[in-house]
Amino acid sequence: MINNDDRIELSVTGRPQISNQDLHYRIVIRTGQEGMTSLKSIRDFRDRPLSPEAREKYAKLNRLQIAMRSRIERKRRYVVKLIRVVASQLGLNANVRDRAIALYLQASSKLNVTDRRHLVMLAAACTLIALRELRHEAPVTLQELMACFKELGLRARVMSIIELAHKVRSVLGERVLPRHSIDYLSRLVNDICHDDEFIERIRKANINLSLYAQELLIRSLKLVNEVKGRIGGRRPYVVAAAAIYAADKLIATKRSQKPLLTQRLLSRIAGVSECAIREAYAMLFRDIIRDHPLK
Repeated sequence: MINNDDRIELSVTGRPQISNQDLHYRIVIRTGQEGMTSLKSIRDFRDRPLSPEAREKYAKLNRLQIAMRSRIERKRRYVVKLIRVVASQLGLNANVRDRAIALYLQASSKLNVTDRRHLVMLAAACTLIALRELRHEAPVTLQELMACFKELGLRARVMSIIELAHKVRSVLGERVLPRHSIDYLSRLVNDICHDDEFIERIRKANINLSLYAQELLIRSLKLVNEVKGRIGGRRPYVVAAAAIYAADKLIATKRSQKPLLTQRLLSRIAGVSECAIREAYAMLFRDIIRDHPLK
């Protein structure tokens, strides 16, 4: 777009078509009526009109530049739509979705990414950053995020996305905050209390579902805080599932009833293996349940 200045000077290096003696020349663009410019108003460094051959070359380069810019913008708009689809499939709210899009637009511009595959990888990395920033609004695991992008055609390793997220963080000055088990507790308790099999167990035990959900969340939160220093490199999501399993045992002991959650049922609802839940429970919570059953 031409500014409203009377003249704009551009330096062009290369072999010119208008003179074989000059290896460096400038094109002077004179703005016409209402800021519009025609090829006839483009002049060389001696303020002479360009030859027809030079005007044709300039017009071709200008068309190529516009077409290239349009292709890049189309790719970026396509990936923005991709982020919206991912947000919809994962149930992310508008805050997380808009933050991911804003990060993506900034990062794609600053990193000058134009390849579609790399743009999609960048979108995944920016969505990950948004999930970490707004953790309480988006209790989604990295594995779930990658599975969603994979369904839409992304072929990339998890570590590649994490590394790219750290690169985006350094470029934009954003922090990639680690996940904590506490971030997943509310989501898991909600999923459990909406499972048909679990609801049937609650009904047979004659327990108020709403009160049970509140107690389960409070006790699992206390358990996670109690073992916070011993979690180490374990997956926060698995630790959260194990904490809920332990909290259900505490509630059952208090009520002198049989626990409602089994490892099989929790594994199906949470989407993690029984072995992972069993191992995290044994390493972190078994001693607490044994030594302080009513704590």
